[in-house]
Amino acid sequence: ADTFIYGPLVILEKLFARLGIDEAIENVARKHPQLGFDVRQIIFTLVASRFIRPSSKLKVFEDGQKKLYPEMIREKIELHQMYRALDVLAKHKEEIEKDLYWYKRDLFNMQVDVVLYDLTTLRFESIREDQGNLKRFGFSKEKRSDCTQIVLGLLVDTAGIPLGFEVYPGNTFEGKTLEDIVTKMRIKFRVRRFIFVADRGLFSAKNLEHIRGKEKGEDTEEFIVGMKLGVFKKRHNEFYDRSQFEWLNEGLAIYETIHEGDRCIITWSKVRAERDKKTREDILGKIRKKLALKKANAKTFVSNRNYQKYLTGLSKGEKPGLNEQAIIEEEKRDGYFGVLTNVKDMAATEIIKNYKNLWVVEDAFGEIKGNLKARPIFHWTDRRIVGHLTLCFLAYFCEAH
Repeated sequence: ADTFIYGPLVILEKLFARLGIDEAIENVARKHPQLGFDVRQIIFTLVASRFIRPSSKLKVFEDGQKKLYPEMIREKIELHQMYRALDVLAKHKEEIEKDLYWYKRDLFNMQVDVVLYDLTTLRFESIREDQGNLKRFGFSKEKRSDCTQIVLGLLVDTAGIPLGFEVYPGNTFEGKTLEDIVTKMRIKFRVRRFIFVADRGLFSAKNLEHIRGKEKGEDTEEFIVGMKLGVFKKRHNEFYDRSQFEWLNEGLAIYETIHEGDRCIITWSKVRAERDKKTREDILGKIRKKLALKKANAKTFVSNRNYQKYLTGLSKGEKPGLNEQAIIEEEKRDGYFGVLTNVKDMAATEIIKNYKNLWVVEDAFGEIKGNLKARPIFHWTDRRIVGHLTLCFLAYFCEAH
């Protein structure tokens, strides 16, 4: 007798109904009466396949759908129908995100909305850049400089529920994504209060202006953003002076001041200091091994930025050596990190707690890349890439719940 997969389909069936996915897809399908196939069934099948055994659409067509319980997957789906369903998802991405966000939610049952934002890269097994605007070579967080990629920006709430995503060309610098994402947040998720949390990669005066919404003449949004403390050289003596910090316990101290009208909160953590020291010692150990080599020269270290700040003689053609003064200066900064915020009615400890919640986004990226295998991507056109990622977004939306 044939054996079919049944359990995951039952769970997904209930999630699609309870989370408003069925309703969102139905709203989209009504706009395409000429399609001639069941869009919901195809999306359900593809999402189910992401959980059971993530694979290409071709693999689902050839093999995957045969293993699903036939009473729930009522008819065979053709490959071209799967691709057309991706096109529908891409076209209506914004509407789907909005429908899911507002499903059984209104302005009266919402608490303060803290929105976490971060970026990652997703690769293609391809080197071509001539098939659209998204596939580009760029700085790869996966250390795959041999592949083209896209940049994925993801918004989640503090419970890890994804709110929306944006896709950018693979050569996009992190800070450039901010104006776009904040503008879309304002339009899509009209909430009473919205506190935007992002890491240090998005810290710059220009980026903060985008978050504030200064073009409207006042701060319309609030933010908690990691600070690059190294940028504030004129205030280093103040920021790294633990004598003026308030000690919350023997391993954690906090200091609050003002920077250009915003709250600037610096913390020192014993755990972080030990981690910073170990990271540096590991790097210095590798450097010392390389310096001990007879052929050691500037070229030995030219490809590694982490090494360069600890070395002298790289630019003068001399034999490189350890920069002891740079090492001493960095030791003084072990354990410190800071955040900048314009949130006025929240305790400093609560601000730091909200910033540290950014691990939730990192966890989401781990699931999307790992269990759901969103990459490598095997679609080449911009539309299909967005359709594929909307499918992965729906799968992660179910998993997060």
